[in-house]
This record gives sequence, structure tokens and C-alpha cells, in this order.
Amino acid sequence: MKKALLIFFIVGNFIQLFGGTTGKLSGLVKDKSTGEPLIGANVILKSTHLGAATNFDGEYFIVNIPIGTYTVEISMIGYQSVTIQSVNISADLTTKIDVELVPTSIELEGIKVVAQKPLVQKDLTATINIIESSDIKVMPVTNYQQVVGLQTGIVVTPIRLEQTGQYGQFNTTPDDGMHFRGGRSNETSYLINGISLKDPIWGGFNLSDLPISGLNQIVTYTGTYLAEYGEGMSAVLNMVSEPTHSKPTFSYSSYTDNLGGLNIESQSTYNNEFAYQGEVPGLGGKVHTNFALRYLTTNGRFWGYIYPNYRDTEGQDQSGTPEEVPMNYNDALSGIFSIDYNVTQNIRLILGGMGLTQKTKTYNHFFKYNPYGQPHIENNYWLGYAQLKHVLSDKYFYDLSFSRYVRNFKTSIFDDLETSLIEQHILSPELFSVSGIDYVWIKTQSNTDEIKFNFLGQITPIHQVKVGANIQLHNLDYERRNPTAQDADTTVFRMKAWEAYNKKPYNLAAYIQDKMEFNQIGMIINLGLRYDRVYPETYIMEDILHPIETSMKKSTFKDYFSPRLGVSFPVSNNLALRFSYGVYYQFPHYYLVYQGTNKEDLQNYPNYSLQEITQIGDGDINPEKTTSYETGLQVSINDNSSLNITAFYRDISDLTGLKTIYGPQSTYQIFTNDAYGTSKGLEIAFHSTVSDRLNLFANYTYSVSMASKQSTWYIPLFPQSRTFVSDWDIPHKFSFNINYVHPSNTGISLIGNLNSGFPYSPNILNPNSERGPMQSNFDVNLYKVFDYFGFQQTIFVQITNILNQRNVWWVYADTGKPGVDANDATSFDYTNDPTAYGPARHINVGITLRY
Repeated sequence: MKKALLIFFIVGNFIQLFGGTTGKLSGLVKDKSTGEPLIGANVILKSTHLGAATNFDGEYFIVNIPIGTYTVEISMIGYQSVTIQSVNISADLTTKIDVELVPTSIELEGIKVVAQKPLVQKDLTATINIIESSDIKVMPVTNYQQVVGLQTGIVVTPIRLEQTGQYGQFNTTPDDGMHFRGGRSNETSYLINGISLKDPIWGGFNLSDLPISGLNQIVTYTGTYLAEYGEGMSAVLNMVSEPTHSKPTFSYSSYTDNLGGLNIESQSTYNNEFAYQGEVPGLGGKVHTNFALRYLTTNGRFWGYIYPNYRDTEGQDQSGTPEEVPMNYNDALSGIFSIDYNVTQNIRLILGGMGLTQKTKTYNHFFKYNPYGQPHIENNYWLGYAQLKHVLSDKYFYDLSFSRYVRNFKTSIFDDLETSLIEQHILSPELFSVSGIDYVWIKTQSNTDEIKFNFLGQITPIHQVKVGANIQLHNLDYERRNPTAQDADTTVFRMKAWEAYNKKPYNLAAYIQDKMEFNQIGMIINLGLRYDRVYPETYIMEDILHPIETSMKKSTFKDYFSPRLGVSFPVSNNLALRFSYGVYYQFPHYYLVYQGTNKEDLQNYPNYSLQEITQIGDGDINPEKTTSYETGLQVSINDNSSLNITAFYRDISDLTGLKTIYGPQSTYQIFTNDAYGTSKGLEIAFHSTVSDRLNLFANYTYSVSMASKQSTWYIPLFPQSRTFVSDWDIPHKFSFNINYVHPSNTGISLIGNLNSGFPYSPNILNPNSERGPMQSNFDVNLYKVFDYFGFQQTIFVQITNILNQRNVWWVYADTGKPGVDANDATSFDYTNDPTAYGPARHINVGITLRY
């Protein structure tokens, strides 16, 4: 018989689905001989209960598919069936498979083909980056932040740039250190399986301590995104940990930099990680789980020294052998789990959570010879959630979720308040701390309960509509204390609260979005509108010039609407153009909103105690706002390579900043909407899969980030009505990754980074007018895979900064050099702060076992 022919087209279509934990499959089935659509053809995802039949136009839609790799079977009586293997379903993506079936009068064996991911995503209306867990496992990285930082438009600051808090009190508070397209840090909405991880007090989330094997995907939206997502001005980062429906997989991984007698500098790093993913045995295939646990301990790369006679001689005697004390250590235990229970063919119940307990320190050069005077940081959180996902048909489904996120943060020397009063500082002739402690004492706890509902329907072949709503209830406890002289006796101190409160703000949101696919003209439109309401539960001063005696009134609701639009116009199979626009709001972090609020001050509360506190929060503060524009194109260069070019512009307004109020009673600063900025740039992303054994990507970003104030705490010497280069502005950023696997199962992965230096201010009247030296870095991972009776063993060596490049992170403004200032009175020991330089070459050796 004449050999059957098959023509199939696989086109990946991007679409915002709920919470970023599932994907969608759609397509068109036709008769090969006539070109007519086939009605009633069956489309089945094998080894699942998911499937659909084609409609009168030959179209099919399957929604709510858990992420993973599937085999799709398309069949109809009188036609030769087609089985397509390796169909990848990704979070927030639609995979489209169009098939032409060949009619046959006799039963023939079905045709099997392997799906290939398209190089041009025809309905991509905004920048979306997806990181697969399989890609991360071979890279020379130890945490997710390093991987996310390789993408276009993202600057990861190695040290905290906003370190101008009052007396350094806020230098150790949480900060994600990530700037997306010129935004400030902590402007990202972090999600796991669609559940919010935002800390309402501090904002942000730390990716560095999560188990590497705990996530299946990370989906990052760096520019414009649809109405489903809110409370993130710069980006949305959704982590997907729902279990894949694959065969059970065990893994154990361990690495260390303690290499014994090889005389290589060690930070005493030990990392151990265990993970299991797949079906839970004995439950009939109805329950799948994903579980990962990680324990990391390291001394870090910064050290302090205690000399035997240093304290007694008030810093004069540095003789003898010092005790070495780690001042940048990190001890962290973290875990992620998810349990997926198929209650029926159409109902899934997912229980999940994550947690961290961590104790760490942030290096402070002032305490180099008094390391125990530096505060430590305790960071603990846990998340628990339940999700119900109900598929009403192959075109309609809804999900309902309940979650609680609890985060505890503390920075102090001692846990006991009374113990914290012991010593004042004694300074050495070189201005180091000889004895005494940092008086910082901050303790916070935030509890966030969230209820979230989403409904999605493929209303017509053109319109896919999604609506949703959520409410978040917060319970915030905050204490910031400092030792204060009691009465006239300056030798007796009490731990006075500068802020102390319990607040219960809440916020709610609703949205509607419609994805319109006009296949006849080849245009895709994503249109949405979001509504947010925030109740901050605070007080507003009636008279801002008389803050002590003025009457106070309760704050009001803050309501705001956010329109979103995205358009894609595929010119051909190898070229697609796009444009998107959106307005994004984010309510300021509550520690700024409530600054100066002290319920322990019974005499003045709710008024402010401005005799001691000179910075307060504006009770009538508005949400910060970004208006984003993006245009771009995708080009398929050949069968293996693609190029994605994006231009963006962001208008940033109502940023939180300090504004000085000159009143007849006192002069003070208020945190209010007093700053603004702009950001613009060009992003170029190249990807190539040369073969099954060789793939690579290269990313380049040119950007200009401007701001009227360099940080939340920045107070200019003179009133300013213009913008300056921001502290995190990196005009040129280039990164690449090359992965190669030899037939002997020996592999190498190389990461390279090259970017401009950070700006600095030799002239305080013209901030950030000069720039530090360029930075470069190359990391490599060498590995060998062995297979023993079903066990896979991987031995690897990770070398970061393989060329041992001494990168400069910051310089002294008066010299433009690291480690040396222009003051002859200061010693080199004092000015040579090690945080001015990036890490030297570092080697980890490890092993991974999989079954």
C-alpha cells in the first residue's frame, strides 16, 4: 500500500493561564486528501484522563494540563492515527498541534513523530522567560538567583545599594537584590504555583536558599504582563513545583568546597539535597508528589579577627595569633512539597507548601576586629496552601485556593532585650570598633491569609476569557528598638521602642482578560483590566506642619485600575512582531507606611513622637506606579536558531521617598510619593540548539535607568526636579551559556558575564556621574555521568570565576578606586573593605545520585 503521508505543524502559543501551574493544548485536525476539517476526531493525552474531540470546525481545546512532557494521540475511524511524543506543556503556555490525517480503508499501525519546540512563538505579546529544571542541573550555579540573573533586562546587585538607613538600622533588612528593567529592588511579585510569596512588611523574596531540585520551572515576566498579576511594578516570577506525571524519580545531591590537602581556599561550604517526584506507590496512580529538602551551611568569604590584646589596649596591639570569626556565614534549611490528588477524572486537589529556617550575617567592615558586635539575622518562613481545580469540560475550568504565608524576621545581637544594653562603642585609632555592639534590634512577623478564585473559558474559537478575584488579610507585628538614656543618668539605658505596632491591613483585587485569536488575519490580542483596593489601616495627619498636636483621622481605601494590552502579528512562520502596554501598581512596603508608629508611647499615640523620631510614614500614601511599553520581534534564523529583539520604555511615578517638612515646631522627614524615574532599553536574546549534544544562548541588554532619588532613604542636599543615573544602572550587560555533552556522557557547561561597572558620585551635586570598572566573570561545570543498574551517578566540579578576575563592585567617590580614599588620616586597613571586590576563584566538588 502507498506509504501514508503526514503533515503536522507544532506551534507554541503563549497565553496567561491561572497562577502559572498548567498549560493548554489546542489545534486543528484536517483530512489530508481534501483539506476539510474533521469533526469528532479524538485527541488524547496518554496516561492521563485528559482529552477532547474536535468541533464542527475541526478545532480542539484541552485546558488545565499540568506541566510536563506528554504523548498525544490523535485518531478517528477511517484514518491512520498519529502519536506525537515529547509534547512539552509549560506553565502559562499554549502548545498548538495542527494535524492532517491520512484516510485509509484498512487498519494500519499509527504514525509516531517527535514534537519539536517552535522557534517563533506566534502569539507572544510580551517578554516571557522560562527556565527548565533540566537546564539548571548542568549549569555551574548553586541557586536560582544566579540563573534568573542571566536573563535579559535583569541586574542582580551583589551588595545592597540602599544602605543609607538611619544609623544603619535597615542595612540588614530583607532585600531580593534584583532589579528588573531599571526598577528598584523588591518590586517583583513572587509566586509559587500561583500563590503569593510577598512579604507585606519588607517586600521581596530570596531565591538563593531554595532546593535546586524542588522546582520544575521558573517563569519570569520582565516587562508587561496580563491583568491576572498585580502588586509587582517591575516583574512577576512564578515558580512551579507541582509534580509531573512521570515515573518516580529519587535524587540526592551533595557538594563541598572543603577539598582537604589540595590547598584551595575553603569557605567550609556543605550542601546536601534530597528530592522525590512522581507517583505515590499503592494509590492506584491517583496521587503524585514532589518533595525536596535542602540543608546548606557555609562560613562565607568575609572574616573578622580577634587579637589577644586588641580590646585591652583599645586597638593599639595587634600582636599574636587572632581568632578568625566568620562574618558572612549562612546556615539554612529549606523545603518544598506538593501533593496532587486526582479525586475524579475532572477534579484535582493539590496540597503544598514550602519553608525556610535561616541564620546568617551581613558583613560590616566597621566590626572587623569586633565581629561579635555585629548583629545576626534570623529569617524564617512557611507557606501552606490548598488548591481545588475543577475541569467542567475541555473548554472550561475553575480553580479555588486557600493559603497562609507566615514570615518571621529578626536582626539583633542578643535575643534578650536587657542583654542588648551592655556596651557602648570604643573606637580604635583607625576607627574600627574595639568593643561594644551594634544597637540594631528589629523583630517582625507577618501573617497573610489569601483566598483566590479563577475561571477560564474558551467562549468561542476566537475568545478565551478569564476572570478572577482574590483577597489578602494581613496581620503585621513590628518592633524596632534602640537603647535610650533613662532620665539624666546616661549610664543606665532602657530598650525604647522607636516603632511598635500591630496592624491588620487588607487588599482585594479582581480582573478580567480576553485572549482573541484571529486566525484568518493572523493577529492575536490580549486585553485585560485589573482593579485593586488596599486598606492600609493607618492614620492621616490633619495638619502636616504641626504633627505633634494635630488631630489624626483614619486612613481611607486606595482604589486603582490597571489596563493591559498585548498584540502579536505573525508576518510569517519565521517572523512575528509584537507590542504591549500596561499600567502596574504596587503599594509601598508597610515598614515605610507605618514608620514612626509607636503604640507603646501611650502619651502621644496615634500622633508621632518627633522628639526622638525624625522620619515618619505618610498615612495618606498612594501606590507606586509604572507605565510600561514594549515592542519586539522574533526571528527564526534557521532550523535550530532564533533571535528575539525587544525595545522597552518605563515611566515610573509616585515612588516612595523622603521629603523634608519644615514646620514651626520641628523639622522632620516623611515617607511619601516623592520620587520618580524612567527606564528604557534594548534586549537581544539568541538561542540555538545546534544538536542533541550542543546548545547555547547569548543575551545582551542595553539600558538607561534614571531616578530622581537614588534610594528610598536618599535626601538630596538641595531640592531637585530632575533625574539622575540610578545606583543600579548597568548600560551594557552580556551573558551566555554553552552546554555540550560528549557521547561518553562527559559534559561541560560554561557561563560568561560581561557588564559595565556600577556608577558612583564624585560630585554630590551631580549624583552618579562616573562609573566603576567593567566586570567580567566565567564559570564552568565539568561532569561525568555513570549508569549502574538503573542508578545514575553524576560526579561534577564547579569552578566559579575560573580566571580569578578581581571584579570591583564599588569604589570611593573621592578617588574612583576600591580600597583607597583621599583622606591621608585613614589607614589602608580601614579603607580596604573586602566587600568592594567580587569573589575570587571558588571550587565545589560534588556528586548526584538519581534513580
